Amino acid sequence: MAPLKRGLLTSLALAWAATSVPLAASAADSGSTKPAARAAEAANPAQPRNTRHALIIAVGDYMDPAIPQLKGIRHDVESASRMAEAMQIAPENITVLRDHEATASRIEQAIAALDARTKPGDRVFFYFSGHGSRWLDARASKNGCVEALLPADSVPLTNEHVAQLLKPISDKADKLFVFYDACHSGGIVGKPLALTRSLTQSDGARLTPKFSPAGVADACSRPANLRSRSLTGEAMRTGSLTQNIVQISSSRPDEVSFDDDSAGGLATQAWRDCMLGAGSDLDQSGAISVSEIATCAQSRIDARFTSSQQYAAQHLTLGGNTNFVPGWFTATQVAADAASTALSDPAAAFKDVMAQRDPRRKVELTPASTLLKIGQDMLDVSVTSSHDGYIYLVLLGSDKSSFYMLFPNDRDQDNRIRAGETIKLPRPNWRSRAQGPAGVDRMLVVVSEAERDLSMLGAMKAGPFVRSLSDANGRANLQWLMGTARQQNQAACQRTGAARTAANSRECSDAFGAAMIELTEW
Repeated sequence: MAPLKRGLLTSLALAWAATSVPLAASAADSGSTKPAARAAEAANPAQPRNTRHALIIAVGDYMDPAIPQLKGIRHDVESASRMAEAMQIAPENITVLRDHEATASRIEQAIAALDARTKPGDRVFFYFSGHGSRWLDARASKNGCVEALLPADSVPLTNEHVAQLLKPISDKADKLFVFYDACHSGGIVGKPLALTRSLTQSDGARLTPKFSPAGVADACSRPANLRSRSLTGEAMRTGSLTQNIVQISSSRPDEVSFDDDSAGGLATQAWRDCMLGAGSDLDQSGAISVSEIATCAQSRIDARFTSSQQYAAQHLTLGGNTNFVPGWFTATQVAADAASTALSDPAAAFKDVMAQRDPRRKVELTPASTLLKIGQDMLDVSVTSSHDGYIYLVLLGSDKSSFYMLFPNDRDQDNRIRAGETIKLPRPNWRSRAQGPAGVDRMLVVVSEAERDLSMLGAMKAGPFVRSLSDANGRANLQWLMGTARQQNQAACQRTGAARTAANSRECSDAFGAAMIELTEW
């Protein structure tokens, strides 16, 4: 008989054994030759999703000849497209505006078109590479400085205006991921003209500051006087949810971002490489988050400036939900990270799943008691959801390493829940009493809009429960599964445009709500 981890699950599995429900007799019997292949498949999904969209804007050739050209922009378009591909955005769902195409009015129209094709629960990637600008706004509190992106026709788009344009999208999207490779720094204003033009690094790379100083007031050129009005901040003022927006900016408000003539924006290059394989799963959650990608990217940017006598490194700034997971690494990459470091936070996988949830989908996981007396108290929780969906209940045992899918399970597959309904779990046919040892059990509940495919977790069982979640591959599979609709690769989920109905949008939705609790056995 396969050994069981001790804790609450031991009690559940033994209760099943007592009622003559067979346990997984061996690794061979439970299908352990398949989970490894399943893991690689699940943690490296290549199929584009019609529920994801991108707008890529890159301006290097401005209509005003006085504005320095950014010759690396052509590389940024390719890099951003590869990032979109890693986020499983289908080519037909990617819109690109480059150079003179990207006027202020065309950008506004493109955002409106993006809004029109985005349905509730979709994910959206908005990318801009080009010059930024800043000026003094008398309406702003204490004469704050207004930051803006500079389109090809030099009609600035302020962060406030961009936030307003994107608000209808953020109001319905599962996640809105925004990447700015521009700078709003006035730090180069008043410097010799040569420093606002291209400069040559020791390795021969030609770097151009991504900032247009035209019209910048002196009050907005001194770092000590900066009052940043970021897109994230403006979005929050319009009522958008922090959980559903992620913003990456290529530099701090008082810094200069650079364009490399031969390779594109330094921030874009670094982010692309770290997102596509160079990043590490530092907390071994099974996924690589925005903050983990940023750690990798910043180290690469720093390396570019080690010998510079004129500029220090620019620093990425992150806003909104920094635990968002924009793309997935292979199980091999996750396993390599796990082998190199000790498991720092056993509950990191749960925390990352929580970071991917849509807070508009309210889920409550309520225990009858958070204290379970060993040998006496029964496991008893209630799940309530604000939306129709499917319940998935996962346990991290008190041994701090064993993850199990408790529900649905082999005996109880009915995991539908209606909006406003309360469901009590476990049901009578798989109830159990706490048996110890003493310690903390962590429980995660996910209520997804669309059904998930539990076969992707493999067939390793402890009684009726899937137990192939305890290694790096298992954690990667859990992360991927919670954000992936069962029908995602079916024909109905490949429809785009007018062929994509509200019904198949729900069937293909990655959106979910989630909640997490701790239970103490004593």
